[in-house]
Amino acid sequence: MKGNYTSRDLVRLASSRCAGCGDCCRNMGDSIRLDPYDAYMLSFGLHKPFQKLIENEVGFSVANEQGLVLPHLQMKKVLRSATDDGQQAAWECTFLGADGKCRIHSVRPGVCRLFPLGRQYGENGITYFDLEACDMPGKSKVRVDKWLGIPDLDDYHAFKEQWHSFCKRLSQRLAEEDQDTKSKINTLMLHMFFMTAYDGDFYESFEVRRKQVEQILL
Repeated sequence: MKGNYTSRDLVRLASSRCAGCGDCCRNMGDSIRLDPYDAYMLSFGLHKPFQKLIENEVGFSVANEQGLVLPHLQMKKVLRSATDDGQQAAWECTFLGADGKCRIHSVRPGVCRLFPLGRQYGENGITYFDLEACDMPGKSKVRVDKWLGIPDLDDYHAFKEQWHSFCKRLSQRLAEEDQDTKSKINTLMLHMFFMTAYDGDFYESFEVRRKQVEQILL
């Protein structure tokens, strides 16, 4: 890892050879976790309520040792050509097309927008670092905010800081509870932030819900 970049810094990230590669969309397990903004954008872009997305495209898993449950993009099993025995099984994102390109690129989740960057939270706000996880050669410099491609980035950053803080505090609460209580807490949280559709401005709606959930759970 290297760097401590702001959203206005130039970083070597872009490669003309990226299109159709798809390596960063394969064998990711449950690591492409979604936040409420991701859920909102996916529902908007695919014209599907989140309840429909969880039928095939989205799953749920425990995100940390405290027992916090969050949604993630599902991987699908595919057969690909191999040099030795003809075919081999692989796992790839359910939204990866046969051409190796993302089918939801305009509304892809924040984790996907970040790659190959990581995000860190500090006293001076959100900064970024290079995971050095992409081997594609010949990268050119691009501003981080342009790479992310998220409108109203200041509002998005404020949301991410609130969500990060909320998940951290909720995890602390979960660590103190038995399994039955953890299940009830996660169910309420998921219902409020993911399963219930957002009307109007997302950030305003999220803030209303966050305050409501914090009054109940924290």
